[in-house]
Amino acid sequence: MDNMTKQATALMYACHNGHLPMVRKLLALGADPNATDHGGYSPLIVAMFCDRAGVAEVLLEADAEVNYEDPEGKTALHYAAQYGSSDSIHVLGRAGADPFMQDDEDRTPLDQAELSGGPPVVEAVRKLQHAAKMRDKQAERKAKKVVTQLAEELDEAALRRKEAEADKLFKQLMQEEEERERQ
Repeated sequence: MDNMTKQATALMYACHNGHLPMVRKLLALGADPNATDHGGYSPLIVAMFCDRAGVAEVLLEADAEVNYEDPEGKTALHYAAQYGSSDSIHVLGRAGADPFMQDDEDRTPLDQAELSGGPPVVEAVRKLQHAAKMRDKQAERKAKKVVTQLAEELDEAALRRKEAEADKLFKQLMQEEEERERQ
């Protein structure tokens, strides 16, 4: 980001310059890792403009929003795919970056990597997409298992209620039978 906007924060300048000790210090002093400049860029996006994977890790540890979208709908992962290295992509991936988010031109980070990044970057984004699909499938399997378990528990509860109703009805019939025999 060669021409930082006028509203850039000290944190953004430190991110841009890769000054890790200053980034840590500013965050410790309360700098907002999600504050945006006049152009709508976050410190994490600024770090990705300059391929600062180490800075990105520190920002993410300070709860920087990994899937924040700038005014063009681009996330830090879009910029890492365009300007960065596979290291930056791995850092964002470990933090939960969504590799399928589309910008305002309907481009995913993979599209961006194929346009601008080299083969290692393209491969890193593909691996991230594959990992995300696998996580989604695992989550879906877990959800199905939980739903099945709940359904079984509900079925068991319904069965217990019906058994209790049947027991009650049986006892009532037995009492009526005993009363008839007494008469």
